[in-house]
Amino acid sequence: MRVQSIPKFNRSLKENKKACEAWHLHWSGDDDLSLFEVSKCIDKFLVSLKEHTCSCRKWELTGIPCPHSITCMWLNGVQPKASVSSYYKCCFVFIII
Repeated sequence: MRVQSIPKFNRSLKENKKACEAWHLHWSGDDDLSLFEVSKCIDKFLVSLKEHTCSCRKWELTGIPCPHSITCMWLNGVQPKASVSSYYKCCFVFIII
């Protein structure tokens, strides 16, 4: 059996992964490596991996990690798909091969 997710979800996550390459992150000094400031030129965003939030608000509004949060996840070795809203996780389609 193979699990296949919704095409639009996959496309959005893939685009966000590509967009995160130019962002620089700065750890905020917390004990569990979950608070970061992510910046590019004059744009700055605050990310909390623990609370699944970003000051750009895309992560909270869509349930799909934004480029800023993905940058922080990669530093911690977390796969972005693991931090997707439960709405998308319950909508996976199972295909029997």
